[in-house]
This record gives sequence, structure tokens and C-alpha cells, in this order.
Amino acid sequence: MIKEIVLSALIFGIFNVAVQAQETTNSGQTVSATTEYAKNPQAALMNLKEQPEHISSSLNILHAVSEAEYAIVSRAYIRDGDYYYFISSAPETISSSVLIETKEGQYQRSLVLAEDLAKFAAEALDKYSKTYAGTPIESYHQYAQEHMEELKGIHIQNNQVASQHKALFDESKDMERFMLELLTQFVQQDIQPEIKTLDAIGEVYTYTIDEAAANTLLSLAKPLAKNNKMLTGFVEQLEKGYVGTLGFSVETGDVALSVATVDGSDIIEFVLGTEESKLRKPDENQIMTADEFTKMVGVDLFQQNIE
Repeated sequence: MIKEIVLSALIFGIFNVAVQAQETTNSGQTVSATTEYAKNPQAALMNLKEQPEHISSSLNILHAVSEAEYAIVSRAYIRDGDYYYFISSAPETISSSVLIETKEGQYQRSLVLAEDLAKFAAEALDKYSKTYAGTPIESYHQYAQEHMEELKGIHIQNNQVASQHKALFDESKDMERFMLELLTQFVQQDIQPEIKTLDAIGEVYTYTIDEAAANTLLSLAKPLAKNNKMLTGFVEQLEKGYVGTLGFSVETGDVALSVATVDGSDIIEFVLGTEESKLRKPDENQIMTADEFTKMVGVDLFQQNIE
């Protein structure tokens, strides 16, 4: 039997989450939310609802595959103005990233950084060598080792997968809006948080999600997810019965939800915060089509949808 996971009052390692990637050009310091904006959970949620120019989000779904091992599906992004940088990963597959450009909150185009492709190819060969040996991914890895200077700064625009990238963006924003409204309604209920000061992150409001609170969360979630297939599926997952914690950092204005089924076999982690990371903006002179990039490197990566 999967051993029961005892969740702490707060997930220390998830607050102030940063997407560590090639697209970021600074150290990823957190924007100061200050107590004026995050003096309580309601204020923190309102600040996030107003869509600050810099924001970070992470959603992890874990499923136990053994006593000590979890399969993790993860999606995280950083916003820097009109640009969103996404990283996604799933078991037994190569990670992927994409820079999405928006205008007035709407998807415009998506670009993949050649350096990221090299990084993920190296990781895939290290973790799943049997799967990717002899594939275009291995060939590109070898090319990148010899020509990294030539690859630096190149972004690839592959219109064949633009619809997939748009769906990724739209679904992520739908989830963000859904969670913000759900948590706003939840903290308005007659449920009292525990307030404490932690050395690492300052003052924190923590709500315990026990069985009763989980039922409240579920009853609030169902009408919010109506008519959205992705969100409806997420709510159906919650019907398994999840308990855990919901935490708010006054210092940063970040929100972190971590819940697990009673037997610990399934875990959901959602984090939203104001992460100030400057993204590397594309140089229009270094944007290539997928065909142009394939001709340059002599390897067709896109048949395997590495991006």
C-alpha cells in the first residue's frame, strides 16, 4: 500500500517558484508584494486577479507508481508583459518549452528557443537513453555540442503546432482564472486560517483542507467549471477526495495549494505568484521557420514534436 503522505502546513519548496530556463535573463527575484497588497488572503488574490505584468504559475499532478516513486505531469510558466514562457514535462517523454507572444491577453504566435531544444535533448538522452538513441534527438544533441555558438539566440516558429501552443496558453489561463475565483470564494467561507511567521517566507496564512473543507472546495468548484471540458475533468479528479493545505504568503503575495488523496497515491500542487523574471525577447532577425532550421542543422526534430 502507498504509505500515507503527511503534508506540512505549507509547501516551503513551492512558494516563490521560478522557472529555471534558457529564456530567463536575470536571477528570478520576486516582485515585492508588500503588506499593502497582500495583507491578507483576499488582498493577495485580488492582486493576482488584476493580472500583474510579472507572474509565475506552476501546476503539478503526481500519481504514485510505487511505494517511493511518483509519475509527475508538470506545467509551469512565467509572464513578462506580453510574453509567457512555458515549460512542460511528463513521464517517459522529453520536456518541452515555448515562448508565447500575446496582445491584449490573446495568443499571437509561439517560438521555441534552439538552446532549449539542445538542453532538453541532452536531458532526454541522459534519462531515457534507450528510447532516444539513434533518433533525431540524439543527432541534434551531437550537432548542438559542436555548434552551440551558432544556435544561441535562434527562435523557431513552427506553424504546424501553433494550434497546440494556443491551446496550452488558453487552458493555462482558464485554469488560472478558475483557481483564483475558486480560492477567492473558499476564503470567504467561515473557515479560519492559522497565522504564523516563518523564518524563510515571513507571515503566512494557512488553511487546513480537511474532509469538510475539501467538500466545500468541491461544491464551489463544480459550477465554476461548468461548460469547460478541461476544468470539468479537473473537478472530477478532485472528487477522489483530497486533503492538504492552502497557504498565502503576506511577504510575496504568493498562493500555494497542495492536496493529496488520503492514501497519498495522488497529489495536486498549484502555485501562483508574482515572480519577476525578465524573459529574453526574440530578435526578429534570428527567427527561423521549422523548415529553415531543419535545413541548417540537417535534422528534422519536428517529426517527433520535441518542441
